[in-house]
Amino acid sequence: MSKSTRIIATALFIFQITLFSAQKPYKVPQNRIALAAEYAEKYNKEGEDENEFVILNDEIIYTFEHTKKDYTTDDFYTRAIKTQHTAFLTLIEKKRGYLVDNFDDESSLMKKRFIVNGKSSSRNYIGRDCISNYSESILSSDNRLCSFGFYSEEVGDVSELQIVKTFKNVRYLTSVYFRTNKPIITKRIVFKVPNWLEVEFHEINFDGFDIVKNVEEVTGKNQYTEYSWVIKNLDKSPEGAFMPGGTYFEPHIAINIKSIKKKDDKLELFRDNAAVYSWYQELVSNCDNESIELVRFVNNLMKDKTDDEEKIKAIYYWIQDNVRYIAYEDGIMGFKPDDAKDVFAMKYGDCKGVANLAKTMLTEAGFDARLTWVGTNRLGPKYDYSFPSLANDNHMICTVIKDDEQIFIDPTETYIKLRDNADRIQGRNVMIEDGDNFIISSVPEADYKRNLVRKNWTMDIVGDLVKGRVSREYNGNRKVSIMNSYSYTAAHEKEESLKSFLENHDKNVKVTNYTSKGLENRDEPILFEFDIEQENAILNVNDDLYISLEMDRNFSEADVDLPRTVDIYFGDKVYNVLDVTLNIPQGYSLDYMPEAIHIEKEEYKINASYTNEGNQVKYHREIIIPNRSIKKEHAKEWNESLEQLNELYDDQIVLKKN
Repeated sequence: MSKSTRIIATALFIFQITLFSAQKPYKVPQNRIALAAEYAEKYNKEGEDENEFVILNDEIIYTFEHTKKDYTTDDFYTRAIKTQHTAFLTLIEKKRGYLVDNFDDESSLMKKRFIVNGKSSSRNYIGRDCISNYSESILSSDNRLCSFGFYSEEVGDVSELQIVKTFKNVRYLTSVYFRTNKPIITKRIVFKVPNWLEVEFHEINFDGFDIVKNVEEVTGKNQYTEYSWVIKNLDKSPEGAFMPGGTYFEPHIAINIKSIKKKDDKLELFRDNAAVYSWYQELVSNCDNESIELVRFVNNLMKDKTDDEEKIKAIYYWIQDNVRYIAYEDGIMGFKPDDAKDVFAMKYGDCKGVANLAKTMLTEAGFDARLTWVGTNRLGPKYDYSFPSLANDNHMICTVIKDDEQIFIDPTETYIKLRDNADRIQGRNVMIEDGDNFIISSVPEADYKRNLVRKNWTMDIVGDLVKGRVSREYNGNRKVSIMNSYSYTAAHEKEESLKSFLENHDKNVKVTNYTSKGLENRDEPILFEFDIEQENAILNVNDDLYISLEMDRNFSEADVDLPRTVDIYFGDKVYNVLDVTLNIPQGYSLDYMPEAIHIEKEEYKINASYTNEGNQVKYHREIIIPNRSIKKEHAKEWNESLEQLNELYDDQIVLKKN
């Protein structure tokens, strides 16, 4: 047979196989179709987003090895390898599915494999799509969110993805989570720890989950200890309003690499908090902060100031006003501060850079200023230095120690006054540098009254209009938010934007003769006073006037879906107060006013009442949430409280014509 004949014969054979395959498509077994129907009924509930897939099995195995490539000399070229094998069962035909993972400069994809119904195949594999984690607040980030996509045609199809990922430096392997955005039938997390690696695992948020742990010693040529955790029938990660970060409630494992051995050498990594601090200090010690221009500037800033408080404020407020905060999440720059001189020259930096600038300037001014590591309240309560981990710290500030007082300086918080710490760091433990040692302390927890928002309105009915004089007072986080918004508004738009804010963006409301105080002074509350005129606020029925005295309806849409599996989290403490006085017009008398509500719970208070005093009706309402959150067990009770509040909001007083 000639060469050309053989080529033609081969081509015909391939065509016949292809044709046969096309004529004999894969038929999904009935038992898998039935299983898909069972899971669809279990996990797809009316009124909720449908689950297009469930994960039959999700196994993640971590192994460790010394490498020859010089990634990090200090860490003995040690890397971790993550092998993930995930099997998706299709519940709804013709849908796309994804396996999602994060990558950065310290991690990379080694290989991937796609399997459909038990056979290795590229059929219906869409590919990898990565999105860089950039935003207005992130100047530079090496973080990439990558999705490995596939297309599934039939109910009951099983699509499997195997992803092998390497962490070039084991010190950056800090945690692994169980849940995903899809229900999981079986999840298994495994660490195969060689005898030359010392690792400590911390089980976080395991309460309420049936997680089985097993530890097994494996002997042979390569001895290792296998740690495994298995959980079954795991719902997808909860979604909804007022959710805290996943570290508060998601079951996960925090990983602490304590030491590495290689031959006769041993490298200590993060055995304790002292080792973490030592690594931080090594990074900090490489900063070059000396600058003649910076010294001259500080001396000039201090020349007319004799009071220490005034000097600290001058530096703190100057950085807030003149140095823009932009995050770096790029490799080692996610941990190492920029040089203070560079931040001063560029007028921008991340939290570490601006904290380093604050320390340098305050030290030059004669104060005992120190860098301080802190985990904001985005992290759960378990991340409090009770175990050593880089995950304990996602923020850096500066601390001035003066007369035994710790004064916390967070230059990333614009328009915040000295000693008025933001809610996100209040109560959080901090690590303060202290030479070769460190100090574990905590940021003071402010009372909820710090966030007071108080509004007063004296109302008059004039014809078909409601008129009056309004005053508003803003403190704490709401004040800072308003100042930020106002500062970023273009000069030619400030007046119109402010009026729209005072009018609650309501076309029926007109604000005139307004005055403001404190919009550019962070040391005092923001105060607004203005005249108000409102249309369509009165309903006239047979000369009876129906009118509501509620002007904001705070928390009217703050109810949550039930059952609630996660605490209701507001982020900030709440203290809202409203007082409205209506002058009853001549010729009318009060015929009806809503009944008061008084809800006093441990986690919140809602009080609202009407009183009649002579020719005036007075309405007082206050809402207090003193600790930022409400336990999930009280979610139904919270919804019921809001139902009472909304009934009062919807009710109206009635004025009867005499």
